[in-house]
Amino acid sequence: MRSLDEIKRHWSPELTEPLVSVECIVYHNEGNLAQTLDSILDQETGFPFEIIVHDDASSDATPEIVRRYEKAYPGIVKAICQQENQLSQGIRPDTFTSRLYRGKYIASCEGDDYWVDRYKLAKQVAMLEKHPECDLCFHSSYKIEVGSTGKERVADYGMSPRLVPAGEIIERRHGSIATASVMVRSSITDAYLEFMAGQEDKVVGDVYFQIMAAIRGGGCYLPDAMSVYRYKVPGSWSDSQARNPGIKLQRLRQRICSHERLDALTDYRFTKNFNASSRHLILKGVKEAGATLHDKHEFYTRFSHYLSVSERAFASLVIMCPWLVHFIRRMRARASRHLA
Repeated sequence: MRSLDEIKRHWSPELTEPLVSVECIVYHNEGNLAQTLDSILDQETGFPFEIIVHDDASSDATPEIVRRYEKAYPGIVKAICQQENQLSQGIRPDTFTSRLYRGKYIASCEGDDYWVDRYKLAKQVAMLEKHPECDLCFHSSYKIEVGSTGKERVADYGMSPRLVPAGEIIERRHGSIATASVMVRSSITDAYLEFMAGQEDKVVGDVYFQIMAAIRGGGCYLPDAMSVYRYKVPGSWSDSQARNPGIKLQRLRQRICSHERLDALTDYRFTKNFNASSRHLILKGVKEAGATLHDKHEFYTRFSHYLSVSERAFASLVIMCPWLVHFIRRMRARASRHLA
């Protein structure tokens, strides 16, 4: 653990308020939380930053760890420890953390994730200062599945810094953007919270946060992989998705409905991009192996109008012949091994 003096040694004396507020959402993260918080506190910056940690009534040692860090780093770490779980009541953590933001910029690092570049915050602030027309900055990341020794690079939008159009981000053309890789201007917070207040899907708020931040001027992209996303951590959102196909189909339905709301919110300037993303989600849903035939058919019927004629034919075939999905996957795997 670094000392307060080590963290603050390069902070500009002219800045009396944090330039960056780092949101850290935690829940039952006793095994990973120290690494997460240490990776944030390890940042080398020329400006002050703060960490706002929200624990949603964890029953393990997570609250104690949060309070220990708050005591060790007064003025930097601020703890919100709930006595009752809020998300189960439809109240998102950022409802509470946003009240404490003081920074011009907001970064995120949840309790399952961690940063691997000491200059991540400095690089992202510099990029956003250089591009005032953008509200979003992100970078590539590593994805590690619990129990696996390998890591996968995600959100790889190229090997050079560039400005990514909003349409590319909406369509997620190069994969999901990791929450721990994102920095936004705090000025978009009010619009985001207003959108989420009427949102059925309260869990995957980071996706909508990224889209809303990209609307004005796209996103600033940095090619450095500066964060790690742990996938399928026991008890996490990704783990619950893997264990319950019914929930996964429900989330996909909510995401598509959210695209419709966002499309209207942006005066239909990105209809083509939202529809392309929705088509991807629909085809993903009908291939969900664990979902029942009834649920998949109902899902398809609700959203089939987004699909082309050929896509409808493919989706119908997959629903009626689920073995086809396994066959296609085996053929692709065999072809990949052959090419390797």
